[in-house]
Amino acid sequence: MFLILSKIVGYLIYPLHLILLLIFLYLVSKKFQIFSSVSKVILGFTIAIIFLGGSNFVTSYLLWNLEQKIPQNIPKEINGVILLGGSFSHLKKPLDLNQVSLNESSERVIESLYLLREHPEAKIIFCDNKNFDDSKAITEGEQTAFFLRKFKINQDRFLILRSAQNTFQETIEIANMISFQGGNWVLVTSASHMSRAVTLFQSRELGKAKLFTLPTDFTVDAPEFLLNRYTFHLINLEKLRTVFHEYLGHFAYRLTGRTSKLWPNLNDIPING
Repeated sequence: MFLILSKIVGYLIYPLHLILLLIFLYLVSKKFQIFSSVSKVILGFTIAIIFLGGSNFVTSYLLWNLEQKIPQNIPKEINGVILLGGSFSHLKKPLDLNQVSLNESSERVIESLYLLREHPEAKIIFCDNKNFDDSKAITEGEQTAFFLRKFKINQDRFLILRSAQNTFQETIEIANMISFQGGNWVLVTSASHMSRAVTLFQSRELGKAKLFTLPTDFTVDAPEFLLNRYTFHLINLEKLRTVFHEYLGHFAYRLTGRTSKLWPNLNDIPING
């Protein structure tokens, strides 16, 4: 039930979808003269989302602030890499042509590959994730394994865990594995998602394992407010979507007891250290 609700809410809070929903609610309230004061609030909120969400500076700052929350922390010796899902496009045609099809979150895969080459004894953990509707035959795990084999990483180093459909499920599977394995593990995911991932792992029992952090997939530099560079475009709503998604995830996981704290404890990095 939580998974279904999270997908529905995630769809609705996509800024453009949210704007359309608010406009619809505003028109309904005006049409039937329901709660006139509420309709004004809805209109004001809609305008605020459009103008603030369309601002390059505002959305860049919010996303930059999110991406800076967790620092990079890599030990000299590592026993394994934890690669969270979300880097592949789930297209069948590239695989038929012996190609890899990465999306905008490809840096995490490249950095994981680099760590595996630098540490020849290190293993890599990833989940054999499937799409929510399970309509695509190609899983994240299949694509990750194909990518690594293509770059001559021995399959004996793969620790492929059963399918997970969100980060919460991934952290449960991974925590069970590394608590048994022990050693130093490097968590690799996007910088914007690292805060929520760390909060989840800090809420898990890791045994003797230590978890270090490697944020990747950065999207913005520290923004400067310059009038001659100020831009307004609805494409900036995509940055706001990421911010909404991650912060809502923090609150949802805490409210449902999936995490033991709302925000990550920066003093507990490396985790379990």
